[in-house]
Amino acid sequence: MRGARLREQVKSTLQFVDLHDRRRDRVSTYSGGMKRRLNLAVAIVHDPELLLLDEPTV
Repeated sequence: MRGARLREQVKSTLQFVDLHDRRRDRVSTYSGGMKRRLNLAVAIVHDPELLLLDEPTV
């Protein structure tokens, strides 16, 4: 995935985890929950067929 398609997927994923408005902020300013949501977004941005999570997310 490259270019415009990747940018659109990232935008969509950040909206899904409710971080799109904070996309330009440094991760160090994120709360613990925001960092967990960002980690989830990184995992799903490439549209995996299967995603294994080791603990429930809220």
